[in-house]
Amino acid sequence: MVQDLMTPPTDMLTRLGRNWGWLLAYGIITLIGGIFVLAWPGPTVVVLAVLFGIQLIVVGIFRFVAAFAVADTTGGTRALLALLGVLSFIGGCTRCSLASSGSSTAPWRSSPRSRTVRCRAVAGSL
Repeated sequence: MVQDLMTPPTDMLTRLGRNWGWLLAYGIITLIGGIFVLAWPGPTVVVLAVLFGIQLIVVGIFRFVAAFAVADTTGGTRALLALLGVLSFIGGCTRCSLASSGSSTAPWRSSPRSRTVRCRAVAGSL
């Protein structure tokens, strides 16, 4: 019964091999972002925080859609993909709202009270 639920690694690699261009582009874009952070740390961190939030939103949407669009998944896999999609979407929205308020660049520099107030403000805006 457990063997029926597990996907063989060869099937996973075959599916991955069909879409290797997207993975390569994702890796290159992430690498370029890392190089920019090393070259210009101050302003780049804010821009990358917003881009990371957008990336989480897009990934969340794709995972949520994949939860119901992919035919060869079980109910537990669908539920996990849907949950990850929703959490990624919420995380992306939170990241973008924190970055726009300027608090995402160095959250460890602020006091615990100000972080709590900002978290409550973000939670209230959702």
